[in-house]
Amino acid sequence: MYSLQDGRLLFLDKDVAHSITMMDIKPGEKFYICKRPANGNHTGHWDVWLAPETEKLQAWFPAKWAFFEFGGSHPGGQGQRDV
Repeated sequence: MYSLQDGRLLFLDKDVAHSITMMDIKPGEKFYICKRPANGNHTGHWDVWLAPETEKLQAWFPAKWAFFEFGGSHPGGQGQRDV
């Protein structure tokens, strides 16, 4: 079960929910989900992908924290590393 920004709830099958979980989507991050019918298959296929702004955030934050963790400069002073 997922809570949407507009207050609605989204219930998904286990496989689709697993796809979203594996994408490590955080609250407030945006993603797209689309059910695509398959030829002769009434269940179809779900596609899940990150919104471009979410992709940029996910790419930026891990790089930022790795930089600080290993001694990079912080805008407010020197980066610190606990040993």
